[in-house]
Amino acid sequence: MYYISYLFTQKWDHADAIALVSTKEDRLATDDDVANAYEAYEKWFARIKTIGLTEARKQKLDPLAGIDIRWY
Repeated sequence: MYYISYLFTQKWDHADAIALVSTKEDRLATDDDVANAYEAYEKWFARIKTIGLTEARKQKLDPLAGIDIRWY
């Protein structure tokens, strides 16, 4: 997931560390959080296959948008 986010942002420093955190509870992500993140990435990827990565960047379609998880 970290690498996919790199492909989207085109920056290695899109996060301070390779760690997912819950923005709702300000803690490291639990197994359930990680499962939710994977699900978000799968939905994002399905959309990317339709519109392309360049268009996704233009639309700023962040893979983790809409869920309470982000990269640390």
